[in-house]
Amino acid sequence: MARGSTYRRRRPDGSWGRWHAVIDLPRVPGGSRRQVTRTFDTQREAHAWLAHMTSRTGEPGEPGVACPLLVSDWLHTWLEDQPLTRASTLATQRGHVERHLVPALGERDVAAVSAQDVQTLVHALMARGLAPATVARIIATLQSAFTAAVRAGKRADNPARGVRLPSVPAPVRDLWSLADAQGFLAACAGTGVEVLWRLALVTGMRRGELLGLTWSDLDRAHACLQVRTTRTYVAGEVLTGTPKSGHGRRAVYLDATTQGFLRRWELTQARWLGVQDSWVFTHINGEPFAPAWVSRQFTARITDLGLPLIRFHDLRHVSAILGLS
Repeated sequence: MARGSTYRRRRPDGSWGRWHAVIDLPRVPGGSRRQVTRTFDTQREAHAWLAHMTSRTGEPGEPGVACPLLVSDWLHTWLEDQPLTRASTLATQRGHVERHLVPALGERDVAAVSAQDVQTLVHALMARGLAPATVARIIATLQSAFTAAVRAGKRADNPARGVRLPSVPAPVRDLWSLADAQGFLAACAGTGVEVLWRLALVTGMRRGELLGLTWSDLDRAHACLQVRTTRTYVAGEVLTGTPKSGHGRRAVYLDATTQGFLRRWELTQARWLGVQDSWVFTHINGEPFAPAWVSRQFTARITDLGLPLIRFHDLRHVSAILGLS
């Protein structure tokens, strides 16, 4: 008779994940460990499934007692078994799983999904109007999940490898000239986000890095900012984390003019909130700038000024070009 157990794991953010019910099957002679896993919202549901399966005559996997591992169950198990994955990456992958992969493939047996099934999914995602880059990221999530399935012995190969993905055209944007950048900063003088724009242009820091700054990250003695925290918008929520790589944690040195702008902004904020170690960029009520709000403000401002339309992220490239010139 098969033996069963239930468990659940903590997610990287400290919250508890879903319940897993696992049945250990007898090993075949000379074979490896065999398991059947299901994922449930509650422990009661997990126990009920185990009671049903272990009371049946015969063993799951034997003739007449089919018990496939569903793609939906495996995807949820895989998501909760990535303790080293960054919170923002995990949130993106969870969005891919819930919105696209489970609805399309969730009821299929993991071992039965074919490369053609994945190719059909690619065509369906494109037909829904998703951008080629978005489709590529969704399939990358599926590919990672199936790689884990192969490693765990759930199937022999990865059906998401080798599928034909839509080509992602390289974006063509007219980046700003020095005059454009100077005009933009002059037009924003005196606004609450003036220092944010200046730092982005002068230092080339990313949006998430700028919004993750606190006043304790400002090293006045060495005239630099310590990049240690990021605040990013992922799958409908703002996540606080660390830079993507070790190179992301760095010191960004400031010129005297930018130091002066930061000092005046710090005094302004102190009049609102008192002296405290707050986020560097906040509204008058102390709420930190939201990433999406910053991007909307940026787009609205450059549209009003008639400047070439670029993304906030493109300020990194503008900064690099102006630095070289």
